[in-house]
Amino acid sequence: IDASGSPQAVRSGIKAVGPAGRVILVGLGADDVELPVSFIQNREIWLSGVFRYTNTWPLAIQLIADGKVDLDILVTGKFALAQSQQALTAGKQPGQLKAVVYPGR
Repeated sequence: IDASGSPQAVRSGIKAVGPAGRVILVGLGADDVELPVSFIQNREIWLSGVFRYTNTWPLAIQLIADGKVDLDILVTGKFALAQSQQALTAGKQPGQLKAVVYPGR
């Protein structure tokens, strides 16, 4: 699920999805985004969009509560507050998806 609309985030998110996975673009981003079409086709990925956030939160919350969505696997980097600069650039590294800064670390 991408809600940033950033073309780079969209492409990276698609590349992180396994075979027969689903990609959902939430909200509005750039009018045109270059997509890895052969990757999408070869992995048989389903790609769809949702306008803004209409009726998405109750379903998302229920899927998470039911254990059908594992958000922990999205976190690929954990950083202390003193490492904020590293956290902000972590997404540029191959294999990185989501960095989280823990102020108490």
